[in-house]
Amino acid sequence: MTWSEKAFQQGVIGLKKSLDKAVEISLAERGYKNMEKIKLTQKQADLIEEIKSWQSEEHQSINYLSAEDIAKCILAPDSYEVMPQYKAGDWVINFDERAIGKIEFVDENTYYGKWYKHPGDDETMECGTDAFSRHATDDEKKKGFWWSIGRKEDEYKDDDLVVTKWGDFGFIDMSEEDICVTNRYPVILLKDSSIACRPADELRLVVRPEDRLDK
Repeated sequence: MTWSEKAFQQGVIGLKKSLDKAVEISLAERGYKNMEKIKLTQKQADLIEEIKSWQSEEHQSINYLSAEDIAKCILAPDSYEVMPQYKAGDWVINFDERAIGKIEFVDENTYYGKWYKHPGDDETMECGTDAFSRHATDDEKKKGFWWSIGRKEDEYKDDDLVVTKWGDFGFIDMSEEDICVTNRYPVILLKDSSIACRPADELRLVVRPEDRLDK
């Protein structure tokens, strides 16, 4: 056994003793000091043993918690919350709620990507999770997407390739906008070259003109 393995084992033993003491004190305060053994079914006993396996090396991450915190999590109802996990591709909100960001990749505990405060106005993201307030909502993700391509939300432009909510592909043709009522976009449908006037919430951007390979 290496020195580090011995140190880890000693740390686990010490933490278990502290936890046992914390549990003993808590139970004594509840009047359970001299209680009789609890009778369990085998299934219940197996589950208890699984819970107690926290002291194994496999679950060593829990050793970063104090004995008091572990006891509180086990004994007190609604005593803990799970910290959010962030990964590449996630849209997030920064700590002061003023920017929408997209994580592009993660290197150990550093997150890289872009922050957006306005359409086309991006800043480099290079931070830890302390810079994140929370995950973005669906509405915020949508806004972040449009800002990331330099447009206002739902701002479709001439020659955009779009798809309708019914699965029909077509191109925005702003020269035909006079035939559509306000807040609708004229779409030349590829299936039959007809013109369909569609509101923004019935469209999804597929490719901008500047990104098309046929231009």
